Amino acid sequence: MVWLGEEDFLRYADTIRQDGIDQAILTYKGFLKLTAVAEHIYTAPYVTDESNVVSISPAEQISPSVLEDRKLVINQLRNVLRSRDSIAINKVVSHILTKD
Repeated sequence: MVWLGEEDFLRYADTIRQDGIDQAILTYKGFLKLTAVAEHIYTAPYVTDESNVVSISPAEQISPSVLEDRKLVINQLRNVLRSRDSIAINKVVSHILTKD
């Protein structure tokens, strides 16, 4: 969190020992990074169901508004965090921190 402050992604009032930061505020730079639209940064190569059968991800018919919402970097980050897939998290966080 301190590093994010040093890189101007957020501001904070003070550190709380080594446990965290106090009164964090997302900066304009951080806001722009998270609300940017990007093509899918990471797509899982397969899907498993309850029977543990592995199949290729099916192509879905998605409305344009839902597709646009899914392309937001913040939503892609939320989805990979929810999936708990370390490779996906690495790809999305790397994209956020390296793309200008």
